[in-house]
Amino acid sequence: MIFDIFYKMLPIVVLVALFVVAMFFFIVYYRGMKKVNTILRNQALKRVGTLKENYFSSGSSVLTFPYQDFNVKIYAVAPYFTGEQTYFLVSFDKILENNMTIKYRTRLSTTSNDSMQSRYIKTGNSEFDVLYKIKGKNPNFATDVLTVDIRKKLLEIKNYKPFIKLEKDNLKLVAQNFVLMDEDFDKLIGVVQKFIDRLIELKAFQDVLH
Repeated sequence: MIFDIFYKMLPIVVLVALFVVAMFFFIVYYRGMKKVNTILRNQALKRVGTLKENYFSSGSSVLTFPYQDFNVKIYAVAPYFTGEQTYFLVSFDKILENNMTIKYRTRLSTTSNDSMQSRYIKTGNSEFDVLYKIKGKNPNFATDVLTVDIRKKLLEIKNYKPFIKLEKDNLKLVAQNFVLMDEDFDKLIGVVQKFIDRLIELKAFQDVLH
């Protein structure tokens, strides 16, 4: 008799349990997005930007603000139960002649004779070269862009294991660890701005895109 009741009630119990679990994940994610959006609102006020808020897992909150002649966009999600990352995107209306990537080394190797090391561009700063892999067709362009100041800024954000990519029409910085502090957004935005300033200083942009 008891087993019959149990089997009849089992589907309902399972549904209730699934509902409770789903609500738990939703509440945690919502609270995370609420914190992220609060930080992005502060950043929007600082930088005279606009914010498109999102509270659900179907997309990111997007902050857009001007810098120099470009618009910087920040796509951010809550750090719970998603595989997404916070990333910073600058789209260029001019062509960037050279490209390069800078990636934090998730597995550090200090072996100077390692054959893999020869593939990467060196800046001459041993601390930086150990932590970051730099690739590009033009080593001179890479070393010209990566000034002492920019390398210092990248070392300051190493805890976010950043990935930076410069392509012909955009600059992208991905923070592979979640950003939950307003001051850390300041640091990451500062890196993006330093890159823009340096590219303009080097006159790295060519023809206007059509």
